[in-house]
Amino acid sequence: MKAVALLLAVLCCVATAQAAEQEVVVTPEASDELLANPGVGWETFYCTRKQDKNLPAWIPSTVHYVRWSWRQLEPQPEKLDTAFLDKALKESHDAGQTLAFRVMCCSTYLGQPYHPAWLRQLGGRELRCDHNGDGPFFVPDLDDPIVLQRHLDFIARLGKQYDGHPDIEHVDLGSIGWWASGT
Repeated sequence: MKAVALLLAVLCCVATAQAAEQEVVVTPEASDELLANPGVGWETFYCTRKQDKNLPAWIPSTVHYVRWSWRQLEPQPEKLDTAFLDKALKESHDAGQTLAFRVMCCSTYLGQPYHPAWLRQLGGRELRCDHNGDGPFFVPDLDDPIVLQRHLDFIARLGKQYDGHPDIEHVDLGSIGWWASGT
C-alpha cells in the first residue's frame, strides 16, 4: 500500500511540474481606449458603421443590425434572394462588422405586407387584422398548413444557405406579431 501511495505522490508531482512548464501568463497593457468587443456593444441600425453619419469615429461598432421582411428575402417561391443577402454581408464585412438581422412577417404599413405575395396565390390563408385602428392589415395565418409549411421551408433554406457564415452575428426570426414581438 505504501508503495502505491508513494507512486501516486510521485506521479502527481511530475504532472504538476509539467503543467507549470506549460502555463502561460499574459499581462495586458493598461489602456484608456474604448475596445471593440466582437458581438457586444454598439450596433449600427440599418447602415454599416462606414455609412452611419451619426456614429462618432471613437465609438467602436462590430455589429450591423437590420430588419427585413420575409417578402424581401424570398420574393419568389423557394428562391432566396441570395444576391441581396450576400451584398449586405459584404457591406458589413467591409465595414469591419458582422451582420445581425431579423426576418418579419406582420406589417403595420397599409398595402405593404411583410409576407410574400405569392403565398396567397399558393392557397396560403391570411388574417385580416387591425393595429391601433389603422387597419385592416393582412398577415399570414401561421396556423394554416400551407403558410406554416412554406415559412418553415423558408427558414430551413435560409439556414442551409447561411448557417455557420463567419459574417453573420445572428438571425432573429420574428414570425409572429407586430414587429415580430409576439404581441
